[in-house]
Amino acid sequence: GRATGGADQHSVLDAIDADLDNYRAAFAHLLATGAVNDAARGVQALTAYWQIRRTREGLRWQQALLGHADLDAHRRIRALAASARAEVLIGDENAAERSALDAVALAEAAGVDLPYAACEALMHTATRRQDPVTYRRWWERAHHVAVAGGGRYLQLLVDTQFGLVAGAWDSAEAIAHHERLQGEVRRHGDPLLVFNAAHIFSMVLYDAGDSERARAMALTAIEPGRRAGPITHAVALFGVAALDTLNGDTDPARAAVAEAIRVARDEGLTPHVFCGVDVAAALAARRHDPETAAVLLAAAAHHAGSGVQSSAHHACRLEARTALDAFAGDLTAAQRHGENMAIDELVTYTLDTLT
Repeated sequence: GRATGGADQHSVLDAIDADLDNYRAAFAHLLATGAVNDAARGVQALTAYWQIRRTREGLRWQQALLGHADLDAHRRIRALAASARAEVLIGDENAAERSALDAVALAEAAGVDLPYAACEALMHTATRRQDPVTYRRWWERAHHVAVAGGGRYLQLLVDTQFGLVAGAWDSAEAIAHHERLQGEVRRHGDPLLVFNAAHIFSMVLYDAGDSERARAMALTAIEPGRRAGPITHAVALFGVAALDTLNGDTDPARAAVAEAIRVARDEGLTPHVFCGVDVAAALAARRHDPETAAVLLAAAAHHAGSGVQSSAHHACRLEARTALDAFAGDLTAAQRHGENMAIDELVTYTLDTLT
């Protein structure tokens, strides 16, 4: 599990998959016999694996650890931080913030460094809210943690997330940062790092007004995203789909967003499904189909779903909303249809609009 930060990450994850049932049996036995801290050593050694491949299962193991009063303080902090990051990824933002802030409080009380995962969770909640001030504060805390730890992999992981929220740094500074970073990340070869560096750089470029270069960079994130795991694969595809939609390349946008929604559906990645809803609504608006766009936006609003993780996704949603505002007809029935949709119905409906 500790080898997941290397250039051979994919083969390491495959090796864990091959023996996973034995790990599960060992962890369950240790927890059942009261050896919670021994169980924690194994569960937390696989933290990167849980994040990349089996997020919901990893969250269940961390929560099982937290349910034991005799879990030691250091491991409790790590379990809270890992839970927070998993909760962000599955879309439970309020729980993620609570878990991360509990980890912050315990770490500060114990006088120890905060685990990187808690910083990352708080960075992501700031991203969802498009809050550049809070994002930068937690990014700087994460950078401190990474530098103090001394490992180059974690430093690179933090560096790839520089400039993720527009306005946290000057655009020229963010572009220069990512241009310097690309070479080292690609030489390292870890697919998660390569994905992060390309995907986030594409967002920085879009925010700076260079949509053509942003799209080219986003395309390079798809293959490492696929290799890193389903979450990153879906995010990479949604990023390309949003940029293609805004550039008017609707056929490739439909293909990319449909594939991404299927990945998100199959992995239970609810917040990412809403990224697809935003893009699908913009595509409907572009083909002059306001009823479909109204259904999609109403369904997303009903479920308090916000897939907005970048300015490009926000622009897709805004484009669809602007088209609805300009429509002279009555969209009440379409909006009610959307409001009455369950999540699985919304996924099916969205995919149907893309075919």
